[in-house]
Amino acid sequence: MQAAARRPCVECAFAFRVTIDLGAGDDRLKMDVKEYSLATTSIDAGSGNDWVGVKYLTLRPRAASKLDIFVQLDAESDFLDLESNGYATIHTAFDTGPTGDGRDWISARHRSLSPSPARHAATEEYLTRILTGVDDFDRRLIQLKLDGHSTAETAEILARDPAFIRMRWARLRQRLRDHGYDHA
Repeated sequence: MQAAARRPCVECAFAFRVTIDLGAGDDRLKMDVKEYSLATTSIDAGSGNDWVGVKYLTLRPRAASKLDIFVQLDAESDFLDLESNGYATIHTAFDTGPTGDGRDWISARHRSLSPSPARHAATEEYLTRILTGVDDFDRRLIQLKLDGHSTAETAEILARDPAFIRMRWARLRQRLRDHGYDHA
């Protein structure tokens, strides 16, 4: 198996891009991708009886969140299990290989970005409570992050070092988790 995964740079702002070539033989790939608003994945399962399970979860739901996935299953019998949660736009493409090469199974589940009206109202109320309980700097930091700004952009806007912004944001997220908000 060859995997070319790259940790995104600060300027990439929550982007994940990976190309995986499993090659010949019977392979098993399980991949959980979390906290990326933009995800692009290309998987070539190669020949053999392969099992591919991929789960995507964006913890920063935004209208601009996007998932692109291409899976080439190739010859023999293959199984693909795909799950995503929180993406506004999803593009998928599957190639199951030559006709009559085996039996391929694809299972896909996608959960919407849009919360229910009740949950949206509860989140808005919770966010209002949070924003009134922090100082001006943290309020501005939270608002910039919710608007989708990267750490580098936020640091520039707030005239602070990116390392300081990362540390402050981590502490704010921990404080939110400590107060029961599980999406921080």
